[in-house]
Amino acid sequence: MQLRERYKAPLLSNPYPHWLQDHHGDHFSLLRIFAEACWAKAGFHSQAYRRPADVSWDDRIFGRPQLFDYYVELRQESLKQGFFTLTDTQLDDLMTLELPRNGTDLIRNDFVRYSRRHSYMTDQYGQPLPDRLFSILLAIETAPPFRQQGACSLVKKIKLNGKQYFAKMNDEVISDSIVPGEEEYCEVTSHHALRALYPAIVPSDSFHIITADGQQCLLTTAVANGYTYAPENHRKAAPYVDLHCLQWIVLSEWICGLIDRHAGNLIIQKTRKHAIIIDNALSWHFQPPFLGWDEEEGFFSSFARGMWEFHDTALTFHRAILEEVITRESAVLKAMEAFTDFPYGNDLRKRFAILQQALAQSDGDVRLSTIEQIAYSWYNSAEGE
Repeated sequence: MQLRERYKAPLLSNPYPHWLQDHHGDHFSLLRIFAEACWAKAGFHSQAYRRPADVSWDDRIFGRPQLFDYYVELRQESLKQGFFTLTDTQLDDLMTLELPRNGTDLIRNDFVRYSRRHSYMTDQYGQPLPDRLFSILLAIETAPPFRQQGACSLVKKIKLNGKQYFAKMNDEVISDSIVPGEEEYCEVTSHHALRALYPAIVPSDSFHIITADGQQCLLTTAVANGYTYAPENHRKAAPYVDLHCLQWIVLSEWICGLIDRHAGNLIIQKTRKHAIIIDNALSWHFQPPFLGWDEEEGFFSSFARGMWEFHDTALTFHRAILEEVITRESAVLKAMEAFTDFPYGNDLRKRFAILQQALAQSDGDVRLSTIEQIAYSWYNSAEGE
């Protein structure tokens, strides 16, 4: 007997809505599978507050991990059988399902929303994917794990059309600490902003998709021929990166509010004397000062700034770089128009205005400390209003 047919639980009374059983066709089969996936996930969520005995499987008792595995199995089955190929009319059929438990409507509505935002060839924001969506899902599904990041994030390395990509999957259901899709949204939006600002310092592509097991996934182009260094080795790494590149990176980190700028998130291409920033999911954290030396922890929270300080202890920006940055403001704001709900436009404008004022107050090159003082004044004034 199939696992799905043997599963029983008292949490939702009817995993197979009766009206579906009167219909025929492949898409109704998919809806039945997904209806039960919702049913299983609602049971999984209930286990956060109930005893494991509330969920039974035949004569055995199972807790949250087993129930989540079952939910994942159903999502894999529904997606592999073609859930992303359902038409809008068929998705409307799914919206008529009556699943009686709190939270199930949210799960169902989100899945429909995600499905509708995927075409065969684009990600959730309409960006052209490097291959057909289903091919990408299968590549991720069959690829072995590459690296575990934290308690609920797994990275896989895949190849699409001859190019290497990293697929980073966040399992927010397990962690209960992240809004689903939040990290991927921040990563993709900041990637757009950085490419409009200075494309040489970020990977060529960054996409947000839903994987075959229903997890949020960030698909990012791999950086070729790169090295990372330990945090204490900023002096050793500094000669391998051009000063011009380091200044652009430090400015970009501040403009886009990037944090978590440790050494492992800066890939250095020695032969080019260049560096590329990765893992920008923690973006749009706006604060007055530039990221710098942490006196308590004893490390550079911006590895790029640490290398820059090795070259120039005064931390002085070339005036030409700041002037060029300011000319990119309209391009950055234009890039953000692709995201209709982007909430940080005013913050970006403020960053560029601070740089404009720093230039106006200086005749030549501009020290970082000057920009920080202006930023403190602007932000403190705003807080007092």
